Amino acid sequence: MKTRNWLLVVGLLAPSLMSGCATTWHDCCVDNCATIPPGAQPAPNGTYVQRFRDVQAAKAEADDFVIYKYEWSYGTAELGPFGQYHVNEMVKRLPFVPFPVLIQAHTTDGELNQRRREYVVRLLEMNGIADAEQRVVLGFPEAEGLYGEEAPRIYGMMLMPQTGMFGGLGGFGLGGWGGFGGLGGFGFPGWGGGFGGFFGFPGFGGFGTGLGW
Repeated sequence: MKTRNWLLVVGLLAPSLMSGCATTWHDCCVDNCATIPPGAQPAPNGTYVQRFRDVQAAKAEADDFVIYKYEWSYGTAELGPFGQYHVNEMVKRLPFVPFPVLIQAHTTDGELNQRRREYVVRLLEMNGIADAEQRVVLGFPEAEGLYGEEAPRIYGMMLMPQTGMFGGLGGFGLGGWGGFGGLGGFGFPGWGGGFGGFFGFPGFGGFGTGLGW
């Protein structure tokens, strides 16, 4: 019985062994002589990650050429100090980038939108941008705004050292446990909340756990 089983296996493998297309038992079901068409090989490592990063970077750069509502002076068709600075910075880069100049549109005042567009077109033309009429458009920025509760957290992060050496401040305890410690940078612990004070008074925290970021 065993002899017959071995003969059966040899009979199944013989064509592949004779053709030289299978050299191991695991290759018996793989056509190693198959012709692979051009382009069928997987892309090199990092191809799609790099592409994802490039797309995100391009979106961020395009946002540099968006004039937001807050850049106008008190709801008029005149740019405020930051808006004027912003346009001056655009002028330096516009000849070298493909992005349009997008003016955030007012949702209820079409006449104001047109006056703002004419103002920006005229300002760019005065600074040597020949195709300003075609590049200045009205619309809505792709970047989303922030919720109100996000502003204090982000503002607090902006005040911290840019090197990230120290974590954020922990919360105060209210008669019990204190708040959680911030994330430490480069191995330094953030200031965390310790035990709370007595009778409901807040207790100041001790060190939090540093994660070494």
